[in-house]
Amino acid sequence: MTHPALPASLNALTLRAQLAAAIAKQGWTSPTARATALAHVRAALDRFRDQAVDCLSKSGGGALAAQALCDGMSVSLHALFDSMAAGDVEGSRGVSLCALGGFGAGELAPFSDVDLLLIKPDDSDAATDAFLERVLYALWDIKIDVGGGASRTIDETLEITRENASERTALLSLRYLAGDETQVSALASRFREEVIAGDKTGFVEAKLRERDARIEKAGRSRYTVEPNIKSGKGALRDLQLMRWLAQFLYGADAFERWVGSRLLSVDDVVKYVAADDLLWTIRFHLHALAGGKDERLTFDLQPEIAARMGFEDGEDESAVERFMRAYFRAAMDVGALTR
Repeated sequence: MTHPALPASLNALTLRAQLAAAIAKQGWTSPTARATALAHVRAALDRFRDQAVDCLSKSGGGALAAQALCDGMSVSLHALFDSMAAGDVEGSRGVSLCALGGFGAGELAPFSDVDLLLIKPDDSDAATDAFLERVLYALWDIKIDVGGGASRTIDETLEITRENASERTALLSLRYLAGDETQVSALASRFREEVIAGDKTGFVEAKLRERDARIEKAGRSRYTVEPNIKSGKGALRDLQLMRWLAQFLYGADAFERWVGSRLLSVDDVVKYVAADDLLWTIRFHLHALAGGKDERLTFDLQPEIAARMGFEDGEDESAVERFMRAYFRAAMDVGALTR
């Protein structure tokens, strides 16, 4: 089904109106009103997924699709949180909803995990806990499982990041979604001052050990016949690791600084962008065909994805062979960049 290619912010206006109408009389405490409101959110997310897929062209468009879906998810969650907070001013006081990880960085695939954090105030009470519980249940009902540890104070969050390299990585992409924005600013500032500044070498070493373990599990060769698009050698996670380490060590302008100091060339950055777009394009098609969070490019899916991306049979190579050659060339570029 084709949907109008409206900006996410305009689509969100319709969702906000639908939520307001659904809960106008009885509020979020009414099971009927709640069910109607959440049905509107689910429908909006379905529309945003369809529109993101529409961004794909035969030659690519995956990076644009990942950003479009992320934007749609962001404005939908913002609308949901605001609607629930408006009906519980006391319980929502000092609470923030934030994006982390790949979602925080502005990328999302159709069945990706949606990494979220609910920051609660230090002086939270029973009203706060009740509001947070309602938000978590609403997220679960729209099929976003954020886990039991997704609701924390700033101090609790920082303590976890000191102990866990993966949590530190996720927090590098902290992004405000809804609620008390001062809480998010305070967390970002304290994270930089108290965690990042304290042990840069330890963090980098931990991430590289984590990468080695991931590659060992997914397969050490980038030329495996059924590659893992997300976690394999030369795949999306390697590109993301390069960006995360750059952010961690040098800040948001790391790539510009690297080009300025001749560590990277403009051609290197062009290869990074092209590989990112190709891998995201494949991942979108893979999720759509698998109907879930499947990251392995299996034999049975390769012909269909090759056809969707416009690869055709030639005199010496089949469409699938041409497609896989394009993938392996991108994986080689990723390998060269990450080295």
